[in-house]
Amino acid sequence: MKRKMDNNKFGKNLFLKIVFKLIIIFLITSFLLFLLFFINSIFLKNNQAAVIFFDVGQGDAILLRNINGKNILIDGGPNNLVLKKLGKFLPYFSRRLDLVILSHSHDDHLGGLIEVLHRYQIGCLLLAKNLESSYLQDLLLSLINDNNMKKSQQKKTEVIYIEQQKELSLNECNLIFLNPLVLKVPDNDNNSLITKLTCPGRQFFFAGDNETKVEQALLQSGFDLSVDVFKASHHGSKTSNTKDFLEALSPSFFIISVAENNRFGHPSPEVLGRVKDLGINIKRTDYAGDIVFLLD
Repeated sequence: MKRKMDNNKFGKNLFLKIVFKLIIIFLITSFLLFLLFFINSIFLKNNQAAVIFFDVGQGDAILLRNINGKNILIDGGPNNLVLKKLGKFLPYFSRRLDLVILSHSHDDHLGGLIEVLHRYQIGCLLLAKNLESSYLQDLLLSLINDNNMKKSQQKKTEVIYIEQQKELSLNECNLIFLNPLVLKVPDNDNNSLITKLTCPGRQFFFAGDNETKVEQALLQSGFDLSVDVFKASHHGSKTSNTKDFLEALSPSFFIISVAENNRFGHPSPEVLGRVKDLGINIKRTDYAGDIVFLLD
């Protein structure tokens, strides 16, 4: 009788142990599946093709994320805040920028690129030839040259100067670059490399800090100005963004990269009124923070 009771007790204990182990296995499996789903969701969220206008204060920095597998940065803002933004919007282990485009040499477009060069592998730096340089631009190019002397051929940063116009194919999308000097406009340190991104269903126009003279020359040049999203020239300054130019662009969105209560008075109330009168939607980084346009 005692042996029978011991066998029953043993069987019951064995059953409880098996159930307990199954529960543990179930909980561990569920946790791992949840963790995998969570990591996958973050990765997909940070890898969907998009154009992202970073909120970097008074300056420009725009990420073209996963355009045919390429990550492209247009300008780097005034300081190292661009690093935080890249970390936020790129996959966690991504430490490469295939292309960095420098519109011009002013600190508010270039300042953050020095540290970006230290933290990321940059495949190529692209800038307009013979535009006015600066100490920071010379420093950036010098650092690239020094780095290239220490690195293998595969990890070197190529520097490409746009002399006139160049088109870069990214499968279904294309990048078009135009050096403003070919428009024969007067010398101006705000003259900037013009970049246009065309993708199925959406086109973006990035004009750096170009002013009225460049806009007028573009209107006469025959350059295709039709776009959906226009990054306001010179942070919405009244020295740019003329009515004729805005009408030719006919964008759905007017993006202003600007700091709150900045000392320049950007964006100009006159420009804001002009854009509103034309029925164009205005988005500002000082109000909205980072502005994201997802691409299908």
